[in-house]
Amino acid sequence: MYKSKNRKGRTFPPFLLSLIVCIGAAGIVTVLYLSSTGPASGSVSAAVPQPSPNGQKRYKATKKIVVDERSGEARMPTEAEVTKLVSDLRELTKRDEGLSERTAGDQGMVMIDLEGGFGGTFLSRPNADGTMETRCVFSFDEAADFMGLVEEIL
Repeated sequence: MYKSKNRKGRTFPPFLLSLIVCIGAAGIVTVLYLSSTGPASGSVSAAVPQPSPNGQKRYKATKKIVVDERSGEARMPTEAEVTKLVSDLRELTKRDEGLSERTAGDQGMVMIDLEGGFGGTFLSRPNADGTMETRCVFSFDEAADFMGLVEEIL
């Protein structure tokens, strides 16, 4: 443990504090996602592949990533839940490179202010044993892969 020079007692190592913050953030993302999906129907909807009205790709789930509120068991998401999840993941992982302001520095160096736009997103999904698996992702493709979402072939 690290000892503080200014006060008595012990402090936590920086990596432990980072881990605690990451786990907390993953839990918040999970709770927000599960609370936004509404009551569980208990069954997987049979989706008929149709083109999306806004021209975006359609996705389907290959993993049980939703925890049923009544039984507490992991289940496959409904088509509406997949659509909402894809929309949320796109928003959370989007990169607005237009916000980046480039400034010329000394000796040809270029500085870019990212304005917080390139941080990771913490996701979690249920495991078969009831625990949660978490991962920090930096792109939609990485998030979709972790959540078991695959593009639907029309």
